[in-house]
Amino acid sequence: MKRFMLVGILVIIAGMVLVQCGSYQKTGAKVYLQKQEYDKAKKQLIAAIEVNPDDWEAHFLLGHDIYRMEENYEKMMEHFNESLKYSNKKRGDIENDRRTTFNRVYNQGARDLRKGQESEDEEIRKAAFESTIKLMETALIIREDLRAIGSIGVSYLGLGQEDVAEKYFLEVLEKDPQDRNCLTQMGNLKFSQASALESELFSEEDSLKVAEKKEEMQELYKEAIYYYSNLVDYYPEEFTLVITNFAICYDRLGQLDEVLKIYERALADDPENNDFIIQMGIVKFKMGDIDDAVEEFKKALEKDPDNVNLVKSVAISLWEKAYEEKIYKGEMLTIEEATTTLPYLERVVELDDTDFDMWNAIAIIYAQLAQQEVTGAEVKMLAAFDIFGLIGEVYAGTAGAEEKLKEAKEKWKEIIKKEK
Repeated sequence: MKRFMLVGILVIIAGMVLVQCGSYQKTGAKVYLQKQEYDKAKKQLIAAIEVNPDDWEAHFLLGHDIYRMEENYEKMMEHFNESLKYSNKKRGDIENDRRTTFNRVYNQGARDLRKGQESEDEEIRKAAFESTIKLMETALIIREDLRAIGSIGVSYLGLGQEDVAEKYFLEVLEKDPQDRNCLTQMGNLKFSQASALESELFSEEDSLKVAEKKEEMQELYKEAIYYYSNLVDYYPEEFTLVITNFAICYDRLGQLDEVLKIYERALADDPENNDFIIQMGIVKFKMGDIDDAVEEFKKALEKDPDNVNLVKSVAISLWEKAYEEKIYKGEMLTIEEATTTLPYLERVVELDDTDFDMWNAIAIIYAQLAQQEVTGAEVKMLAAFDIFGLIGEVYAGTAGAEEKLKEAKEKWKEIIKKEK
């Protein structure tokens, strides 16, 4: 019995010696910290923890004074967590360290990200994005933050690694389906991928590959619509930033009624926006509503009368209607129909006298008016046909055609000038 008691006493004494030894090492570490002899302090604190693993204060000092200063944040967090496991006495200091350290690292990462996005120098962009990834990964050691995860995704996107970027965006959206940045990024990413596939279709000759790529392209546009739809549902103010892409997605899927709804909504918010008015005209033209399309184009022309593309839109709309409804069927345009269309066709060639198709249309309509014995129609018909033919000869490389075309255009201008 006495022998067992003696063994117990010896164990207690040994434990006390170890604790005291650890305490001495921790005390020594504090002295070294005051002297700013950090390497010696580090050794003493590590030794103290080896002796007494549940020494919360030693863990705190190692995290706060050593690893934080060394910017070894993984080790810092390891020892902060150990300290909190055994005591809450330093919780306030630990939370403050975590907050200030995270903010410093995150803000530097955000600055590098902005630098990468703003620079046009490829080397600077690459270095900035790589630095952002490293800093944000470091910030995530300190605490989970969806902004940091999203920033890593944006950086990989800037480096051209779309698949990796997508993983980070989806990670954010899995935790927060309403994340504004990642909804935008995913919408834009899918739109970009679909557009790239669409470009490939023009050069693809294999019909099977064309069908496969077209199907993949349509799926990507559908995905883009999904993310854009969620974005504008959660954040209606973002609608104006994605209008064009949103509309193109529906257009490529042949859902023109949805495209129309998008521009109707856009015009409800900004009724004077000429680009939206033009797009309304284009959509209505595609839907076969030529009269309404022309009205939209005319509204836009009132705001921008010298816009050659806009004038062409009106001219083409009116010409398509005239051609499909009358000319193609061998029927004559009425004088009213002809005189409604011609001013826009003539305005196009006034702004761009190289438009082969417009000269052809002008000549055909004046030919019909000449058959109805409208004064001056035959002269204009011949002049327009002359220009139309000479443009073709110039393209064919016919000798002397350019000089003749120049003379023919001058003759047309004289005819118009006399008429006025």
